[in-house]
Amino acid sequence: MEISICANARHRGVSDTAVGKTIKTYRITKEYDGSIDVEKAYREWNMNTNATL
Repeated sequence: MEISICANARHRGVSDTAVGKTIKTYRITKEYDGSIDVEKAYREWNMNTNATL
């Protein structure tokens, strides 16, 4: 399923700015049409983002 940056932010419970930042820093990638593949972005986010506890 492919969705917009804003929809992805709502889905993850973060701001659209946070999603935009992860795209700019290549932690998640957009599709050619600018949408975000939910499953792919979820895997990339978890793999490329350090969780601080």
